[in-house]
Order: sequence, then structure tokens, then C-alpha cells
Amino acid sequence: MKGLKRISIVLIVFGTLLYIVGLQFKIMHWPDMFKGTISGPIVLIIGLIVFVIYQTKRKNITN
Repeated sequence: MKGLKRISIVLIVFGTLLYIVGLQFKIMHWPDMFKGTISGPIVLIIGLIVFVIYQTKRKNITN
């Protein structure tokens, strides 16, 4: 269960950083290989989904 929490936090942080870097590349008109403004929120949403799954499993175990 701790693995899900760690994975979700890593994905949330990585998605946020990827989005911020994508915005910076867009503002500076640099080519962006990962399309950070698109892939950043996708990774962030996946991290949030994993976090919600972790919370529901944790809640079911305690009940």
C-alpha cells in the first residue's frame, strides 16, 4: 500500500514539473520534445487517480 502512495506522489510531482517546463518552452518558443503542456496534465491526472485508488483501498482495509 505504501508503494501506491509513493507512486502517486511521484507522478503528481512529475506531472506538475513537466507541465511547468512545457509552459516555459511554449513561452520561450523553443521546440518541446515531450509536449509538456499536454503530457504534464495527463501524468498529473494519472497520479491523482492512483492516489484516489490508494485512499479507497486504505479506507476499505480500516473498515
